[in-house]
Amino acid sequence: MFRICIFVCFLLQMSLVQASCNLPKNLPDSPEDWERLELQLSLNEASCINNSAYYALLGQSKLRLGDAVSALINLERALMLNPNNMEAKVDFADALILAGDVFAGIEVFDLVLSHPELPSLLESALKERKSQINALLQTDSLVLKTQLAFNSNLNNGVADASLDEISSIFNGLELSSDYLERAGMSFLNSLSYNHARQVRAGLLTTQVMIDGRLSEIDSTNYTSLLLGVMFDLPERDSVTSFRSWVASTRYGAEPLVERAGFAVQKSFNNFMTFRPWVSIEKQNFQLNPALTGTELKVGLTANVDEKDTWVYSTSVMKNWAESQDRPGGGRTGVSLGLDKQWRIGSGDVFLSIESSFTRDDKKYTDWKGLDKIKINKNIGLDISYEQDLANQWRWFVSSEVGKQWSNIPLFQNQAVKISAGLIFALN
Repeated sequence: MFRICIFVCFLLQMSLVQASCNLPKNLPDSPEDWERLELQLSLNEASCINNSAYYALLGQSKLRLGDAVSALINLERALMLNPNNMEAKVDFADALILAGDVFAGIEVFDLVLSHPELPSLLESALKERKSQINALLQTDSLVLKTQLAFNSNLNNGVADASLDEISSIFNGLELSSDYLERAGMSFLNSLSYNHARQVRAGLLTTQVMIDGRLSEIDSTNYTSLLLGVMFDLPERDSVTSFRSWVASTRYGAEPLVERAGFAVQKSFNNFMTFRPWVSIEKQNFQLNPALTGTELKVGLTANVDEKDTWVYSTSVMKNWAESQDRPGGGRTGVSLGLDKQWRIGSGDVFLSIESSFTRDDKKYTDWKGLDKIKINKNIGLDISYEQDLANQWRWFVSSEVGKQWSNIPLFQNQAVKISAGLIFALN
């Protein structure tokens, strides 16, 4: 109904088009037809240079093909030529939402709804559309996940060593025989709740995040909770984002890891095409104080293509361990990543590739075979598929392959993980 109403307005505008600017009388039905229309319109721009309906249709074709940036450029041109172009205003709102600026899109919808001569049928469709958009500002979901994994070294254990020798590495921690090198399968069940809510206060957009998780791995319970807040400050040609978080993970009844951090990201070209960022995080590992410290990361994320389906990322990391008398004492690293998304039928395919290199600042320990500076190299590949089910359900399946090389055999490892699960949207 919404698109029909918009198309009626579009046809009315067509009657005002100059004879020299020939535009189609019917809208395409498929993505392939939209691509052909986009190409045809691009070739005719010279004869339609002052035609608002032309740029509105070109912007709509860009929008239908997922190119938010180009859609906004053309729709803005359409509105400059004809500020009363209703078709362009509605698509301009949708393009803003596609680009991530939901609040600005809602403001444009409100502007259209305030028009005194708005047809009642179109008004009803726009109100329904606005209600759907408001729902995007809050998401609540439950995720049920089952994972089967094979790991060549489940506990980063060592072979041919006594428990007393291993314990001496970690300052006398009492260790069971499970800490010896052991390859095998692990089984994980997890249930997580995710909540995100966006609000706008003046120029700031605020998002509150809650992620609670209960997991069971080989009959051992893990619980984790993450709380985060993000602020977006829009500027003329960029957006500055501030994010802070606290997180805690428990192993059975004992605390395992506690983290708190803060990050700043700058997004250029208005629609997050080029995003440098910096973060600092305080980490507290209860079971291994050698890993406790402060970690600084500086990175860059960039969208490789116009439709944002290829995303490239890189970062450098520096960690300062607080207990310099402990093994490790800090480390430096660099990482590279590449993410790709495809739409296949009614589902989505996600591919992620990441590699990293880390080097400790001092030798691991004086114990035999480990008295050297640790150097680790990692590579991982993750591919997953998601598809909607009936109502608010969505299912997914994923596979992960990872390999770690190290100059210390204790840390060499390879793993394969297969996961499947369900996602239920609560709103």
